[in-house]
Amino acid sequence: VTATFTVVPIDSSCLVIPHHEIAIDTVSDQETSGENGAATNVLDSNTATIWHTVYTPSDVAYPHFIVFRLSTPYQVTAFEYTPRQDGSTHGMVKDYEIYLSSDGLSWGSTPVADGSSDGTWDSTSTAKKVSFSPSAVQYVKFVALSEVNGNAWASAAEINLFYNAKVVPVRENRTSLIGTASVLHQSGGTLLITSPVSASVLIYSLSGKEMSRIPVGSGVSRINMKVQNLSCGAYIVKLNGSANISTRITITGK
Repeated sequence: VTATFTVVPIDSSCLVIPHHEIAIDTVSDQETSGENGAATNVLDSNTATIWHTVYTPSDVAYPHFIVFRLSTPYQVTAFEYTPRQDGSTHGMVKDYEIYLSSDGLSWGSTPVADGSSDGTWDSTSTAKKVSFSPSAVQYVKFVALSEVNGNAWASAAEINLFYNAKVVPVRENRTSLIGTASVLHQSGGTLLITSPVSASVLIYSLSGKEMSRIPVGSGVSRINMKVQNLSCGAYIVKLNGSANISTRITITGK
């Protein structure tokens, strides 16, 4: 039994890696005496909290960095830095570098994005986003090289990571696996099924709730995946029939 998902144009607005899928692996420094400047604050979806580098009893000089560890490999395509939103420009990053790694050890000698190639950041409070070629990785390193006012500090309110065409096979059992995960737009897409017997294609939420059921006959069938009524996010597609096997898909916005 085989299946091929057709990738259609996507809207990247839905493809933000959820913060609960990201952890702080390492951080150069964080202020915990003068204020709550923990690095984990950039992943709390709260712009009122910030990561701030050490300033008590004295400043720690640049560079500063945070390494993010993803729960599973993603095809990372962009990095977004949201500066502090409290009216202060202290620690707002001007020059930076972004590195990607599959193991958290080998980063390569050239960043995928930096201030020299992609433009330095200004002192406004708007979010700053840089995009780069997709790469399947599990670690992202943000290196801050300078501050907008020339001070020694770095700060950030939130960090977001973006991805596209995430490829994560999902194993229904230890002997059968169908295809790989792909991306469907809410306007629909097609699924090509080759099965020796009649079967059904079912779409489940990650919590196990059946969202849609589509019957298919034996042989080669091309079916329309009607997902207009499903919200953006990840789902499990199961093929029942000669085998009970599944794969994971991501549905993106209109």
